[in-house]
Amino acid sequence: MKVIVSYQTLQLPPPYSFAYTLDINIDNDQVLINFDQEYLNRDTLNEEEILNEGFTLDDNFSWKGTLGKVWADYLGKLFEDVTLQDVSSDEGLYIHMAIGNGKPGMVLDTDFWDYELQEVVQAIYEAAKRESMMHLDFVFIEDGDKRDITLDASFENRKARVDGDQPLGWDDLRKIMSLAYNEEYEENTSKKPASDGIWVDFDGQGDFYRVSSKSVQSELVDLLS
Repeated sequence: MKVIVSYQTLQLPPPYSFAYTLDINIDNDQVLINFDQEYLNRDTLNEEEILNEGFTLDDNFSWKGTLGKVWADYLGKLFEDVTLQDVSSDEGLYIHMAIGNGKPGMVLDTDFWDYELQEVVQAIYEAAKRESMMHLDFVFIEDGDKRDITLDASFENRKARVDGDQPLGWDDLRKIMSLAYNEEYEENTSKKPASDGIWVDFDGQGDFYRVSSKSVQSELVDLLS
């Protein structure tokens, strides 16, 4: 199966706005990929404005390589059932697909495909050694008892583990990411969490944020246990 995806942000300002083309060929054992990403309209900014946002002066990226069978199986099924239309109803994203010999078009469910494509891109970044695997550190404290929990996830291999050796299902990983990254946190961070609750360190720097919502705390603990 051959799939060509064209993706572009439509409302993000520079230096954040970007576009990419994802040329995918799926067979039984692997996915052959050509990926080209370009950041847009940066000529409207000076160097300092770009660098101050955490970017470099050349963040464009191209990669040609393969992802393994786990991705071939997943994407083969995923692209079998895509609803395309002539005009997009989303003003913020342009996601166009050409799948095999079928009629190309804009995806109907942009939120769904935006997320799925983010995981593909993250897998590419890992395979290209542009980014490392995802790693999150949690501290769970209840009635003075403290438990350290680590979460590692490889998008390249679609595998996740808790505390180094406990397998975690990919759907559960998605739930954890949704809870952790979309939750509101207390403003102050702590190097040594002491109060009850669940705390998250997102970047390995030892700055832990305490989850505000008790229901989210409970869900995270259940998923990580």
